[in-house]
Amino acid sequence: MAWLGIHIKGKIMLEATSLLETIVATVIFLIVFGMAMTSAVNLHRLGTPDWAGIERDFNEIRTLAPEDGRVYVYDWGEIETESGYYHEVPGLKEVHALIKLKDGRKMKYRYLVCDETN
Repeated sequence: MAWLGIHIKGKIMLEATSLLETIVATVIFLIVFGMAMTSAVNLHRLGTPDWAGIERDFNEIRTLAPEDGRVYVYDWGEIETESGYYHEVPGLKEVHALIKLKDGRKMKYRYLVCDETN
């Protein structure tokens, strides 16, 4: 069986059969790892809403200067808005936008808007 081994200086001998077992085990491990990662990504996609669509709809509302207390309804959920003057500074409004997804998750955005009517 010496013809299947690799001799390194000294007394260490690495047999080809153990090298072959290591390569096979590594390939099997990589295949299983790849399958697990693919499954995890696919499971994550099942419950994920269209974040780009939500952001697009929210940015449309931001450019419209939303009315206080108005609810905007979309297919992914709704956006409720509240606004008021920021620390009683004339011409500066603080807007709160509460995004409610259909699965129950919520996000809240707060931003300042320059009120052009003053």
